[in-house]
Amino acid sequence: MREKVRSIYADLYVKGSHRARHLPRLARPWRPRVIAWAGPTAFYRNRFYKMDQWYKARIDKPEVIPKLHIIDPDKYLHSLEERLKEADQPKLDIGFKERTRKVPKKPLSREELEKLSRTLQLKVDIREVDHCSLEIFHHYRVFDDLFGANVFFRIVQYLTVSYGKCDVYHGNVLDAADTIKRPSVAIESVGGGFTSLLVLNLDGNPYSESEELLHWMVLNIEDGKEVATGTEVVPYIQALPFKGTGFHRFVFVLFRHQQPINFSAYKLKSNDLSARIFSMRHFYKENESSLTPSSIAFSQVIWDMSVNKALHALGMKAPLYEYEYRPPLKMPQKEFPNKAQPFDLYLDQFRDPLVVEAELLKRRLRMSRVDQGPQQPKYPDMSYAENKKKLPAWQHARLINENSAHGKNFALWNNPIE
Repeated sequence: MREKVRSIYADLYVKGSHRARHLPRLARPWRPRVIAWAGPTAFYRNRFYKMDQWYKARIDKPEVIPKLHIIDPDKYLHSLEERLKEADQPKLDIGFKERTRKVPKKPLSREELEKLSRTLQLKVDIREVDHCSLEIFHHYRVFDDLFGANVFFRIVQYLTVSYGKCDVYHGNVLDAADTIKRPSVAIESVGGGFTSLLVLNLDGNPYSESEELLHWMVLNIEDGKEVATGTEVVPYIQALPFKGTGFHRFVFVLFRHQQPINFSAYKLKSNDLSARIFSMRHFYKENESSLTPSSIAFSQVIWDMSVNKALHALGMKAPLYEYEYRPPLKMPQKEFPNKAQPFDLYLDQFRDPLVVEAELLKRRLRMSRVDQGPQQPKYPDMSYAENKKKLPAWQHARLINENSAHGKNFALWNNPIE
């Protein structure tokens, strides 16, 4: 049998040393004998719980998120090669040769102009600025929707369109009420010939996507004379952007020609809006040999109440377009959901939105007067301390949200039509 080998350090003696018989024990705090603690939310009134187990501590289970929609960008976006091919396509110029204009210079020196600009004292009249760049028209695809892809023309003739205090430039925003009256149009004289003016709404045709809506047509205007001297084939009507359709491109196109145009085929057959359907491509194709575009201007027009009045005057109903959003992702309804939340908000997720909007509208009508709508309270809850004690938590929170116009309650105090 093998003998035990004694350690050489066992006989060593170190003065003042002490050898402990066991490891020291630490005083650890006492922990409650429960599985877990869910916090004070376990005892809230508006928490979903079983009636016979409300006092027990519980754990909030992690929320199970449904599978999201995966969008593959390769199916919707063009690749670099496709974009380069589009950029290399030749563009067709159907207008006149570009004119060189002499910009009048101010008598101030360059140093004085720079000093005024740095001190924000330099004033520039937008009417005197030569802003005939075509980039804005390509950006809004005005030429593409008028004449087709990769077709353009240069602005070689000044065209000034004014609705009183509001002018039409290159993409500025106007209200539909600004276009009620017929605009004043000034056309630059270039020496001889005739001009014709067409006013189109590129986005206002509710019957067809490939055609426009004709709002005004004046043909055979003698050079140097006013627009009133021409032949008004189609009477003027204001811009009609329907509610919910966004901004409409309201375009003024000017053509030059040497001989008068026969306009008998372009007269309106009725006063309906469908009679104003017009195709610029067909019109230019028929008169391509005699017409040449010389100028263009457009504004972006937005809906207001004047559109509905104009449609009613034509004997039409005012349509309303709304964007159809995808239904929100939500878990299937359960009697006891995993995530604790107020039951009124939880149940509203599974209600029909039209029913919720109808309830809000009825409440708004009950609070309204004949000459005045409902007035939103100045404070969310004047009796906050009392209601905090009397009302349940979910009911008190709903009262504050209603008076603060949060979420769906915004429709109680604000009517976008008014």
